[in-house]
Amino acid sequence: MEDLARLAKRQEVPVTAMPDSNDDDGFNMTWHGKTVHVDVSAIQGPLSFSIAPLLKASTAVEDEVFDCEADGPMQPLPGSSAHPASVNVAASKSDHQACIPVKRTKQSSNNRRRKYRRLEKGAQAGYTPRVDVFRRFVLQSIPTPTNLDFATLPVNNGAYSAGTFKIPNSDRLVTVEEALKLGLTYVPWKGIDSKPYFDSEGRLVCVAAGRPDDARFLAAADAVFEHLAVAGKAAAFRKSHVEHPRGAFPAVNVGITHGQGTQRPVNLQTHELKGVVEELLADENVQRLATFGSACFALWAPHVYGYYKEHLDKLFERMPDLRRIFPKSVFPTAAFNFGPNVWTFKHRDVKNCPFGFCAIQSLGRFDPTKGGHLILWELGLIIEFPPGSLILIPSATITHSNVPVAEGEERASFTQYAAGGLFRFVDYGFCTEIDLKERDYDRYIKMREAKPDRWQAGLDLLTKLQDLWPDRD
Repeated sequence: MEDLARLAKRQEVPVTAMPDSNDDDGFNMTWHGKTVHVDVSAIQGPLSFSIAPLLKASTAVEDEVFDCEADGPMQPLPGSSAHPASVNVAASKSDHQACIPVKRTKQSSNNRRRKYRRLEKGAQAGYTPRVDVFRRFVLQSIPTPTNLDFATLPVNNGAYSAGTFKIPNSDRLVTVEEALKLGLTYVPWKGIDSKPYFDSEGRLVCVAAGRPDDARFLAAADAVFEHLAVAGKAAAFRKSHVEHPRGAFPAVNVGITHGQGTQRPVNLQTHELKGVVEELLADENVQRLATFGSACFALWAPHVYGYYKEHLDKLFERMPDLRRIFPKSVFPTAAFNFGPNVWTFKHRDVKNCPFGFCAIQSLGRFDPTKGGHLILWELGLIIEFPPGSLILIPSATITHSNVPVAEGEERASFTQYAAGGLFRFVDYGFCTEIDLKERDYDRYIKMREAKPDRWQAGLDLLTKLQDLWPDRD
């Protein structure tokens, strides 16, 4: 992250000197090894010619193409390894061509096949931001400090889940007005620009990541909301789908999980809703939102993203019966929160990775100044949460809730997350703690001795303010 910040801030780019014209004898070697003679002569342009307007026009075209990239501000590029703290930088322009309609030819078909192979390799390697993307979406944002020391939040021994405690007023709606009276800060937000929040020790603990400033992305988010609305009206939800501690709305989880009595990670079963869920997972618009959420995770928290990817790749390789629900998202699990008015009580998702992030994407047709706000209680924030936008939070440790939208308006949401038990299962050698004790007692003792240090290790993975802005006091 530090290397990327330094690269992004460089103002001068070294230019390789052109070869001396006397060195060119006019003979050139072809790809097939043949030598051909080419007459080389300089062409004198008019004195009035200027390259500046052409460069400006070229940049404008590139910006327009970048804004229509299907995966938002990220590209699938080689990156994450066993050392997630390292961030590779690449600048591939060939992917932009996918946004430009061209007549399909034999050559373009070959290009498409090569592109699909690149995408497949990119999905395996993870996501790495380009320097211009890092500059545009991260360095141009304004960091906001908070009074919270994230390290003081309760976690269980071993830091695979968050600690539990009684949350005041967790069984009723808390309005914006009530939260303001309690001293929380109201944050107006258009849902496009990024707003990172740091704790008192300079650790990134929340990002209102926004969305691409592109009408097509908004159309995709609206299409997902419409899909949820239509599917929700026809679905036969179980009692457990509707009655849960988070709120009074239908919610369906899909993907993999481990904990609460399971002996190994399992695929979540959707039973009679399987058809509904499969159609949602196959929806290209849903996949686009999922990819964008994962890409923003990689952009803002590359060390934690690398931790997720390293562990989950090992898990899926070891247990091929487990299903990856999205081909280009690191998150192993998702929740579809059906409308028409999704809002939650104060809660924490304590079984999720306590230093990890949950990607929450707001959907619907509503005025975000009147409802749908996200309240982050330990951070003291009331954030406007417009449709189509994304916020990343550590949902296991930060208490959060929503405000209902206004009468006659509609809201749903789509979230991605990871259960902490999945990482514990990998760390314990693909078994439970009890099984590890029986199989390898020495390793069992080492894992138990390491438990008190795991929370600090997780905290060290969080992006630091100085990583992004090295020169900031």
